[in-house]
Amino acid sequence: GTSGERGLVKAAIGSTAETIFRSSTIPVLTVGPHCRCTGKGEATLKTVLCSTDFSPGAEIALPYAVSLANKNEAELVLLHVKDDRDVPFSFDRAMASEEPMEQLRNLVPEDAATHKSPTCFVGFGKPDAVILDEASSRNADLIVMGARGTGALTAIVSHFGGGTAFKVAASAKCPVLTIRT
Repeated sequence: GTSGERGLVKAAIGSTAETIFRSSTIPVLTVGPHCRCTGKGEATLKTVLCSTDFSPGAEIALPYAVSLANKNEAELVLLHVKDDRDVPFSFDRAMASEEPMEQLRNLVPEDAATHKSPTCFVGFGKPDAVILDEASSRNADLIVMGARGTGALTAIVSHFGGGTAFKVAASAKCPVLTIRT
């Protein structure tokens, strides 16, 4: 679990959850303070949202998302977020989303054993905010995403502001599975 601490408390003590998922050699499931999980009965997955930034290593999260969606016969939503400061108008956004949309469609090979074809979506805005909004609007039961591993710059950003993965894990209304990239 994570308390989702931010601001001075996070700057002073850091985040144990973020330190763990950034250094772990295995995937880490985080349940944040806003999670709507009841803890009663068996968890069921109806919608799995997998966010990718197409960076090197980001593709390692995809097999986990595909596998979990298939095993649970859940909908798989593939999401890529573009920062919208450079794409202010809807026509420009449509043009800017074409290439990433094609990349999303090609992430899951056609011969992969999938329950059904994934839904692909390109969002615009701050990545953490868009991921959280999409997860909420699609009633996602799980978010799957990569988290960059430890390093000097990553450690500093994580300690003071928190990277995208931390912000999502701390604020999501569902569990977040992070895989170190």
